[in-house]
Amino acid sequence: MSYQTKLFFIWLILGQGKLIAQSGIFTVNGNLTMSSTSDTEIQIVSASGPGIGHDQVAVVGNLILGGQLTIIIESYSPGPSQLIEIFSYTNTLTGSFSSINWPSSMAGWAIDYGIKSPGKVTLYGPTSALPVDLISFDGHTSKYGNVLEWQTASEVNSNYFVIEHSTDGKNFLEIGRSQAKGNSNVLSLYNFIHIDIDLGISYYRLMQVDFDGRCDYSKIISVESDKKNVTATFPNPTNGLLQFSSPIEQMEVYDNVGTLIFRSKSVGKSMDISFLPDGIYYLKSNNSISSQKVILQK
Repeated sequence: MSYQTKLFFIWLILGQGKLIAQSGIFTVNGNLTMSSTSDTEIQIVSASGPGIGHDQVAVVGNLILGGQLTIIIESYSPGPSQLIEIFSYTNTLTGSFSSINWPSSMAGWAIDYGIKSPGKVTLYGPTSALPVDLISFDGHTSKYGNVLEWQTASEVNSNYFVIEHSTDGKNFLEIGRSQAKGNSNVLSLYNFIHIDIDLGISYYRLMQVDFDGRCDYSKIISVESDKKNVTATFPNPTNGLLQFSSPIEQMEVYDNVGTLIFRSKSVGKSMDISFLPDGIYYLKSNNSISSQKVILQK
């Protein structure tokens, strides 16, 4: 088979759990789930883009990643500032590759799960580093609510993170913010607790906002909760009287631009904010580094 013919042939060997792409675009009309034993091979032959210069798997649906990724190059060395989009997806992305086999000529390269290019899984060179190098974003349920945790390896010009929530994985609303480190080259840990959650599956993503207003999105993750022993804040929107299903020791209230309005101690299970004008506020309880969005409508 000639090389020109081979460009558009891709094989999905389900029985072996192996996805092999031969420099083409393989379209999946529906969801694609890759197990922990999957082995994906991506070939790169030039800088000509998906389908010609390198393989790409295009998923029209949800993408769940797993298993091993192997990068294969043929008589070509990708440039250090190059971006190579190896997967695209239209709905949600969950999971990641457990290991990546890089060729020696791609030392220093890394993988981005939908932050640099939303809707894409991208390989990027050492001189095209992200403003924020997000190395993990995970979530789990707890008696307090859904706990979201993320880590950055480095940050440049990073202002804050917006935490967004969805019940369908498509339509997202802001539920809180976390202040970023600004500029950092050390491991930074963040967490956020979504208190007012519903029964079933919740979807989350992060929007990282720079000081100059530019923003990037993380991958989308899902957390399933049975709502047992969850501490809740209600109602939201509120007419001023907030109720908490578990006692709050200390509460800080911030306005929509992040200015601290007041701090209250020994709050207990309720708090009245009806003296504030209508608007959007952010609550930080018990010295948390993250906040919860509350809408006041009297």
